Amino acid sequence: MPKIIISFLALAACLLAGGCSVFPTVDTPSPPLDTASNETELGSEEPISSMPLASELEAEPPIPDGYSDIPLPDFLDKRQQNLYLRAKAIYSAIRNDTTAIDNFPFDDGCSASFPAQTFENEHGRCYVSTGRYQIWDDFDSMMHGIFTDEYVRELTGADEDYPSFFEKDGLLCYLDAASGSRWGYQTPDEYNLLEKTETAITFEVIGHYESHDDEGVIEIEAFPIRMVRIEEGWRFDQFANPMLEP
Repeated sequence: MPKIIISFLALAACLLAGGCSVFPTVDTPSPPLDTASNETELGSEEPISSMPLASELEAEPPIPDGYSDIPLPDFLDKRQQNLYLRAKAIYSAIRNDTTAIDNFPFDDGCSASFPAQTFENEHGRCYVSTGRYQIWDDFDSMMHGIFTDEYVRELTGADEDYPSFFEKDGLLCYLDAASGSRWGYQTPDEYNLLEKTETAITFEVIGHYESHDDEGVIEIEAFPIRMVRIEEGWRFDQFANPMLEP
């Protein structure tokens, strides 16, 4: 049989069997990557100041209903304002009357029974918390979500011989102590920005008070507040409430 016929028959058999190709292999280029989308997913992170710190529904403590009308510093963004209100709520509770820590309602709206248990130490009567933060770890986590580590220690008296708030058997306990509010305090407060950078904000909260000496005269006093940005977000390392400051 002529060689050309033999070659043709071999080629036909190969094609029918599907075992080879007579066409050159061409590499089909992959579609180009969406570099813009890729950079969004893998690129630089959002600035901390624009990242959500925590859901407002989950952030502790819950903001009291009466705080909705409080004027807020307009130089703070929404998350910083929310943090300010939460700081004001817990600061006011623990600085005015320690028992107020048990005034925060549970998630179902119920209030704590008070007092459940008392005991004495060298500094006086103490209470075992029955409220929203009766578990020490819940209280500690809430405080560190608002204030710096150093300021938490100052507010709770952790470095003192007799701290105001302390842990006992995994529960929150606190001294029976109250400071009361300042005479003649008037609302609303005002604010004065002193310095604002990417890592710190310092401002004054200005309180208004009736004069002891001159009837009808309103006196003012400014108290410093400072926020700092740490790895976890913004925290207060100094706070004040004009109603409570001496």
